[in-house]
Amino acid sequence: MMRIRKTVLATVSTDLSRKHDVYLDNNCTEGHFVKFNTESSPMCYGIDMNEKLVEIRDGPSSSSDLIKAFCGYLYDTMVFSSGRHLWVRFHSPTYIFMLGDGFSAVFEMVNQLPAPFSCTEYRQRHILNSTTGSLASYNYPFYHENSVQCIWNIFDGVNREIRLTFDFFELPYSNDCKDAYVEVNDGPLTQTNL
Repeated sequence: MMRIRKTVLATVSTDLSRKHDVYLDNNCTEGHFVKFNTESSPMCYGIDMNEKLVEIRDGPSSSSDLIKAFCGYLYDTMVFSSGRHLWVRFHSPTYIFMLGDGFSAVFEMVNQLPAPFSCTEYRQRHILNSTTGSLASYNYPFYHENSVQCIWNIFDGVNREIRLTFDFFELPYSNDCKDAYVEVNDGPLTQTNL
């Protein structure tokens, strides 16, 4: 068992050469949050595919609220704690055959969470039906991950004109606008014009 405490910035990794459990109990300073980014995880095959090899919990212990549990390849997944504790468990049982290099993640202490109106891993499609509102890219103001598509359907219910105003706009340069872009369409979902 490995226990890491009060780590501001660290990388944790395990390999699949031996069966073991790894626990991270990150306790950062008051007023901060834990940003946890999985870089890779193993693909597993076995008798009980419901057994999750990686658990991430929002709090200091195994009984804290479950944020995410998974078994299989997972790259560039960003998770945030709601407070200063995040509990992570990597379990490598003997009866499951696994492919891959192991489990790798980076965690750090941050002083803010993504904006509540930003697109997240769990909410990538949004329907906005009010006269005013806000939206933001994936986990804004943090740098977005690769291959993320966020979609907002905005309507007011009475077919009035909708105006978009960008308070902040910064995307990486792309010759053909295929790497990172914002696309705005006008009209109903079935027939939209750019």
